[in-house]
Amino acid sequence: MASPQIWTLGKVTQVLQRDLPVYFRSLLLTMEGWAPVVFLLAYGVRPIILFPSGIFAITAGLVFGTLWGSIYGILGATLGSCTAFLLARHLGRDWVRSRLKHRISAVDRITGEKGFLVILLLRLVPLLPYDVVNYGAGLTNMSFWSYALATLLGVSPSVVLLVYFGRSLADLSLRHLLIGVTGMALLSGLSLWLRRYLRRL
Repeated sequence: MASPQIWTLGKVTQVLQRDLPVYFRSLLLTMEGWAPVVFLLAYGVRPIILFPSGIFAITAGLVFGTLWGSIYGILGATLGSCTAFLLARHLGRDWVRSRLKHRISAVDRITGEKGFLVILLLRLVPLLPYDVVNYGAGLTNMSFWSYALATLLGVSPSVVLLVYFGRSLADLSLRHLLIGVTGMALLSGLSLWLRRYLRRL
């Protein structure tokens, strides 16, 4: 009788960063010219099932390469974020406002005046989980277009790095892999530093 497989942190990381993107790559490659459309549609509905967004960015690098993978990855991440924002705005804002009138008013004041900067900062420095920001922003009175632009700009650095990492998996180039891993490590380090700095303010 075979012993049950133990899912260590390393195994989970391998599945998320390599196995699933490689599997999705094989599916997308069978779709040929429709692959970008299917990829963007899947990325657009990703927040509904709360699937990890990083897998999509890595897959984009595997399938489309660095340039087009970055373009599709950034557009897809923005599209998915906007989907969650609009769902929260149209399905949840009235319910939240009816129960948290005073608190939501204070949040509305902040997001109304500095919403763009708040979202941009939260994208660059992940103080909160990605989808929490998506749905939370939709519950405020923040302008949709300010949210979309802040998201587009804010997710670009991390998406490009994940795409580059995915591209390195496609050709198993040690040089590309090291650059991708180093870039993600630097971005993570910067995020941690900024997080500590902001807590002091």
